[in-house]
Amino acid sequence: MTAYDINDKIKYLFDRPWDEDLSDSQESELLAEAEQLVDKAGWPETYSAAISYLHEACVTPESAINFAHLFWDYGWYEKANPGSSSLSCLFLLPH
Repeated sequence: MTAYDINDKIKYLFDRPWDEDLSDSQESELLAEAEQLVDKAGWPETYSAAISYLHEACVTPESAINFAHLFWDYGWYEKANPGSSSLSCLFLLPH
């Protein structure tokens, strides 16, 4: 998977309101796509692309909070931060 593909998928997953009304099937599809991205690209690459998106696209407090909610919804907070031994819930720290 190329960096372009990863960034495109990250934009797709995070460029939406975290609280939008989704059907169960739409929600399941997004969760599956988030999981597939990690499976195909690997966690370090996915994490790096997500953090880059946070730093570059989330320029307001609301957009950063939106990112945090979606990061949580995708279950990515449970994964280790590739740059440290801590959990990725510290994702707001520079990488």
